[in-house]
Amino acid sequence: MLEFHTPIGKVKVVRRRSRILTKVVVLAAVLILRRDAIGDAFGKILRDALHPSGVLGGAVGFLTSKALRVGTMRGLLSNEGGCGTAPTAHACANTKNPASQGIWGIFEVFVDTILLCTVTALVILVSGVPIPYGVDAGGRLTTQAFSDIYGKGAVLWLAVVMTLFAVATASEAKELLFCKELFTNSRFFVFGAVEKDALLEVIAVYSQAGVFDAIIPISAKTGDGVEQLLKVCEKYAVEGPFLFPDDVTTDQPEKQVMAEIIREKLLWNLEKEIPHGTAVEITTFTERENGIIDIDATIYCEKDTHKGIIIGKKGEMLKKISTRARADMENFFQCKINLQCWVKVKEGWRNREGIIHNFGLD
Repeated sequence: MLEFHTPIGKVKVVRRRSRILTKVVVLAAVLILRRDAIGDAFGKILRDALHPSGVLGGAVGFLTSKALRVGTMRGLLSNEGGCGTAPTAHACANTKNPASQGIWGIFEVFVDTILLCTVTALVILVSGVPIPYGVDAGGRLTTQAFSDIYGKGAVLWLAVVMTLFAVATASEAKELLFCKELFTNSRFFVFGAVEKDALLEVIAVYSQAGVFDAIIPISAKTGDGVEQLLKVCEKYAVEGPFLFPDDVTTDQPEKQVMAEIIREKLLWNLEKEIPHGTAVEITTFTERENGIIDIDATIYCEKDTHKGIIIGKKGEMLKKISTRARADMENFFQCKINLQCWVKVKEGWRNREGIIHNFGLD
């Protein structure tokens, strides 16, 4: 009789390893005891796999799976299959009035599902063609109804219309559903903030549809999915030549780099919308004989209240931003920096193209 003493806290580890060890021991024992039958077992596997019924079953299963996937994809790309993708096309519209674009989206669904379907049903009813209730004969009924009214040429006309619709759907599906600019030279589609459970059904549908190369949920809070995303990106990364010398870290002017360092500290230390309404202009950039660089920077904001927040109580916030920016600048230039920052109000600067250009933000 064997007795084992398990330290407290290691019970789960022992239990997990015991389950694995038990399976391995049982399988090994069975294979050892019936080792003479292993050859016959492999032979049966090969005979059944290559038997005509096995080959036929595999082919039917493969074709069925392929048909289901292609069918799902066509359903999504032709009429959005009730998956809520139509609003994405309207969201990409270049319009100054999103509300009116939304009304057009509602009107589009109304015309498609109410008016057109109703008119088609009326054509079938008034044509007098017999209706086999309980039988799926929508396409045949429509063709027969138009033929009875317009003659035999209606069949050819409907065939041409449906062919043009299919070609337009296949060639313009991404542009119609997801916006052409979004998919140009791109393999990734990004959702903003969405509950994980709400994405599961969407992921399942689009995985079958084959619209995307990969669908990877990522948590910005916990980092879940980042490793998987990097592995997927690595597959599409193409090694290319160096576009700049090894010792060149940026192609931007030094003043622009300094302004961006200060803007970065504004983003890190200020909350809500305030840092996004700020711009930085380097007004002085001179180097002394002893190697110290003097930099004067003006931080522009849009409101007096924002100016007070940026400066902070007794200038503490501005001092904090300047100190951290100076540290990064000294690391960049590898020399001492004398940084002086001021804050000014310039109302509506984000709506003036000339100012945006001067700040280097265009």
